[in-house]
Amino acid sequence: MTIQTVTDELRRLLVGDPLTCEIHTNAEKLFFFVRLPEAIEKRLTKIAHEVVDGTKYAPEENDHVTLLYIPRFKEAVPKELRAKVIAAAKKIADETPPIKATLQGWGYFDGAQGKDDEPATAVVGLIDAPGLAHIHVELHRQILQLGINAKQNHGFTPHATFAYLPQGKRLPNLPVLNESFEIDEFELSNDRCYRFPLKGK
Repeated sequence: MTIQTVTDELRRLLVGDPLTCEIHTNAEKLFFFVRLPEAIEKRLTKIAHEVVDGTKYAPEENDHVTLLYIPRFKEAVPKELRAKVIAAAKKIADETPPIKATLQGWGYFDGAQGKDDEPATAVVGLIDAPGLAHIHVELHRQILQLGINAKQNHGFTPHATFAYLPQGKRLPNLPVLNESFEIDEFELSNDRCYRFPLKGK
């Protein structure tokens, strides 16, 4: 697929402009993610109101699963490079079938950084989604082949961040999670959001 072909298809892939995407957009970053169903976001919000101090809750992070995050550009990603990234992501999506997923438990990441970049523990909802790791690996591989520095400091564990606590702390009495859903697309946030439906068989 040529750069021109990708450019011609951008309108079809667009989710919205930077003001309507909901996920924060930044032309200097590449952020691949899966948007969670509204019902699950509401479920996490309800739990938060019951068990978490509002200053610790992370509502802006409980509505998605990060696939790949590359924040290291010093300026806006060039249009030509962005077109190649989009073409690579589209190819992966075209070859990947929809994925059955379940939000099925809680986890703690003790090496996280809080909202003020202070050491913290992230409380996360863990997601079992066979096939999602494949998308992560393929995106990472394609990004590296395009010459982009995409070094990752940790492995890939599908999750939605729920709250940040002082490092080492735990939340008591968290309810059981067992929420099933289907992942039928992923998105890229850059200058705006681009949608990639999963079309594999």
